[in-house]
Amino acid sequence: GNVNPRNFGLGWEIGRDTTIGRIVSHGGFSTGLGSNVAFDRASGRVVIAFDIVNGTADAIVSTAFALWAGRSVPVPRRNLVDLYART
Repeated sequence: GNVNPRNFGLGWEIGRDTTIGRIVSHGGFSTGLGSNVAFDRASGRVVIAFDIVNGTADAIVSTAFALWAGRSVPVPRRNLVDLYART
């Protein structure tokens, strides 16, 4: 069939990475918790991310797929676990 022009179907987002190909994902957040599950159907790779900082689960998934595609990613400047442990 034809690809949905809105890249969305039954609650799943359908994206296309220039190196990997089609990536299907679903994410959401509520106060204090975010999540995203994404998979590359061609290779069978899956990333499941949970976070306690709204908005970072999507970035975690994107970073994982970028690393699998062989692209460089920025190194975090601060360690959030270390910052949390100090408070």
